[in-house]
Amino acid sequence: MRENRGARILTRALLGLAAALPAAGCIQIAPEQSTAVRRHALDVVPVAAPEGAAGALPTLAVREFTARRRYDARVVRRGTAGELTFLEFDRWVEEPAEAVTTVVREELARSGAFHGVTSAGAAFETALVLEGVLLAFDVIVGADGSETARVEMRLDLAGTTHGDLVHSGRFVAERPVAKVPGGGIGPAMSACVADAVRDALAAWAAAR
Repeated sequence: MRENRGARILTRALLGLAAALPAAGCIQIAPEQSTAVRRHALDVVPVAAPEGAAGALPTLAVREFTARRRYDARVVRRGTAGELTFLEFDRWVEEPAEAVTTVVREELARSGAFHGVTSAGAAFETALVLEGVLLAFDVIVGADGSETARVEMRLDLAGTTHGDLVHSGRFVAERPVAKVPGGGIGPAMSACVADAVRDALAAWAAAR
């Protein structure tokens, strides 16, 4: 009798445990959250030569820009207190120094301010050479969550014959980042680079 009673207790325990377990077809797995990386590009924005300065500057070779080491494929975020982080799911399709070199060269060529613009790597003879350093390429996030693109670059324009410095200046531009599908970082940064090039052309025209 004692053995039968023990067997009945064990059977009830096993049945209760089986009832507590979910059926195989009812197991639910939470879907993974989307972690797709957004890609941003820097595009050429037309820039015109200052009034009366069309064709006034001689031929120009643009050297590859350099940048501070923090600026790579990741998008740099600057907070209200100046702290720097990286936007986790945002990337540039080209590293900033490479992209800015191409865009600046094309904008200067299309501006009509020079007799001709080429890459320094092409080894053509030119009267002037341009060197650039990318000092800032940030997305500034305000206390209210708004975003602002900021570009800062130093541009040195010099003659190629004697290395005489024609003009050296720091050019800064900021533009709000629009809240659009896919992100408005690329267009805002592109506009900033165009603003900096426009200011540089005005400075060079005054210094010629």
